[in-house]
Amino acid sequence: MGVTQFADITQAEFQALYVGPKWDTTKLKNSKLPKLNEVNQSVQQSAVNWVAAGNVGPVNNQGQCGSCWSFSAAESIQSALSLNGQGLPQLSEEQLVQCSGSFGNEGCNGGWPYQAYEYVMSNPLNLASAYPYTSGTGVTGNCNAALEAKGTYKISTYETVAASCASLQNALVQQPISVCVDASNWSALYYGGIFPSSECGDQVDHAVLLTGTDGATYWTIQNSWASSWGENGYIQLQYGDSCAVCDYAVYPVA
Repeated sequence: MGVTQFADITQAEFQALYVGPKWDTTKLKNSKLPKLNEVNQSVQQSAVNWVAAGNVGPVNNQGQCGSCWSFSAAESIQSALSLNGQGLPQLSEEQLVQCSGSFGNEGCNGGWPYQAYEYVMSNPLNLASAYPYTSGTGVTGNCNAALEAKGTYKISTYETVAASCASLQNALVQQPISVCVDASNWSALYYGGIFPSSECGDQVDHAVLLTGTDGATYWTIQNSWASSWGENGYIQLQYGDSCAVCDYAVYPVA
């Protein structure tokens, strides 16, 4: 624990401004996200570090907007493109926030990474430098059709991961993964070290990017609360289904 940029607000204020309410997972029963069959291969317990490998973009800051889903999606797409030999483009989260409403997302009021993927499959993303993030104050704004039309980065499809930590470990060996977690107890004062599962809830309210693991003790997650939070914008989460990290995982296919 330590002093962060959130140290001057209460936990209730922090949750209201940066985490938000619990997500309604009942809608997923009729969506494309129900879990696939369990991965049959044995779990690969080797350590994975996609940040050190150079396939993860910089830590971003969603501000006071419930747009974590767009950051999780855009960051995972960037990594997929990097692993596919297309560089590491910094893609526009704002395009997702403002333009993917017809796919079920609600801008600053929340969304799901898989719905962002479905949007990108038919609407290529622009660069963040061309379509910059402006929703940090909590106001979504309207889709800029001209900037949207200039997007060139897309994916072919996406895959869901079976709801088990073994399947998540196997998927992570391939690439960084978009995961949904219960971050309600991720204190604004988290400064470093392994966040214990005993402090976790199991009702998801936040989307992040799973970037690595030591294969036995912790998962490494990139957050979107700026690099001044946690370990330069990252959190180590106790290995296993801590904070429901293994339950709603999905990744794009470049």
